[in-house]
Amino acid sequence: MNSSRRTHRLALSLLLACGAFPLIGCQQQPPHLPTAFALSKDQLSSQRWGIESVNDQAVPANAQAWLEFSPKGMLSGKNGCNQLGGTYQLSGAKLQLSQLSSTMMACQNDGDSDWENRINQVLGEVRSVTRPAPEVLSLHNVEGKTIMQLRAITSTS
Repeated sequence: MNSSRRTHRLALSLLLACGAFPLIGCQQQPPHLPTAFALSKDQLSSQRWGIESVNDQAVPANAQAWLEFSPKGMLSGKNGCNQLGGTYQLSGAKLQLSQLSSTMMACQNDGDSDWENRINQVLGEVRSVTRPAPEVLSLHNVEGKTIMQLRAITSTS
């Protein structure tokens, strides 16, 4: 068999292997990463986003936890009784949060502190974002697991 034909067969075999066995490293993303599409900063910053769940656990409504993304790459929000802030970079579906900080006021309810700690920890793990519905944002970790679910809040006042 000549080398051109052998090269063609090898390329065809690799294509078939990647299609039939996507877990062997032919994909650029882990297979469990949610289908992501590019978001613009305008789409991200057009709303105040209420934090509904963290690691599949519902955040109590009275926690009043939310995030806002400014068009200029600034992040602000509330993680319970404390304010939080930082910066973000958005590139397609990749979302990197950095320079995260939070005020440290004492919370009236010990449960609030627990939620604040969970929210702060998870924000440091965010690597991508999807928008499964116009009013919903899902934040994902490096493995593609949804670690925070947010819902648009109609009023930012």
